[in-house]
Amino acid sequence: MTVTIQIDIRGDKALAARLKLANTLIHKTVMLVGMEDATKYVAANAAVYPPTTSANAPPPPYYIRGTGTQYATYYRRESEQLNLHWDRKISVKKDNVQGVVENLVSYAPWVHSPRRQAGFHATRHWRTIERIKQDVEQGVVKIFRDGVDKALRVFGL
Repeated sequence: MTVTIQIDIRGDKALAARLKLANTLIHKTVMLVGMEDATKYVAANAAVYPPTTSANAPPPPYYIRGTGTQYATYYRRESEQLNLHWDRKISVKKDNVQGVVENLVSYAPWVHSPRRQAGFHATRHWRTIERIKQDVEQGVVKIFRDGVDKALRVFGL
């Protein structure tokens, strides 16, 4: 004689829907909000100028941040205000979230590019993008870890 045990599970569709909702909430909380916060953090850090030097003080010619070169009789006004133009973009493709922080000011490569940075920017301690990356890396990791911890607390895990 055969013994049959039958188990009837009810609510599996509701459970699947709740799990899908949880996945969506985690994705939004951890990935999208995290990427928004991370790109803001990176942009704010990248915008910090090094301390001023003798190149920023009289006698002419000298450079006035936010204005340009001051000569004896006129300002050159070539500044594009590098610190104000760190743009952030976030894109989502399926489960992939990508954040980009960039500066399109015409002279940005001569200030921040590891390969093209002008020597006088290096001697005045302008950070390359590689150095900025090193400076923000732990903070970005913390932003995403905090997001994961928050999502786990919300779901009681």
